[in-house]
Amino acid sequence: MLRWDDEENDSLGFFKWKPAKHPVYGDIEIGDFDPKFFSQNPPAKHLEPWIRNEAMFNFEMLKYLPELSWENIEVKKIKSYKADSSDYQINVSFRNTGKLPTALKQAHLVKIVTDDRVVLDFDTTGTASGKPGYKIIQEKKLSKGKETGTGSDENERPVQQRTISKNVPYTQGGSLTTAVFNIRLYKISELSGKASVFSTRGGVLKNKEF
Repeated sequence: MLRWDDEENDSLGFFKWKPAKHPVYGDIEIGDFDPKFFSQNPPAKHLEPWIRNEAMFNFEMLKYLPELSWENIEVKKIKSYKADSSDYQINVSFRNTGKLPTALKQAHLVKIVTDDRVVLDFDTTGTASGKPGYKIIQEKKLSKGKETGTGSDENERPVQQRTISKNVPYTQGGSLTTAVFNIRLYKISELSGKASVFSTRGGVLKNKEF
């Protein structure tokens, strides 16, 4: 360290020991390496290259960070019932255009990120009492109905959920994620809404209409 300080740092990193008077301890010696600009930080004249390297690293890392973009929203009817109700499937797709996943596994383990989440906000404007006839149904319940050929139960009561959400796996860099929602409409032919995606690291996508 002394040799490097003499040859590369103009001997500025080390203070030669010299005697001094201390108000409590009396005769002392002061000297040694400069902690602030030798061991803790590079010497002043060597700072700029390291600052530049750090800045360039951060600029390069920006290209790898996760970033979400909309892909598409697909709405399709999958079943009709005699009781004048129908089941629809809403597929909300988005892509991570970055190279890193929307959250690293270690970040999830130490709980500094939350799950990525897709939210549907249904438009109830103009419906009677703001309570349209629809109900969110589970995929396995829908599959059972399709297998047995049974129709929807006329005694089922529509449940108003103006907003619903679903957690989705973290999206790898360059990959596509699709959240699937199943909804049953009762005696209405149309229901509109907006989809949003929330990710701690990947950002937020807001209000894509469907």
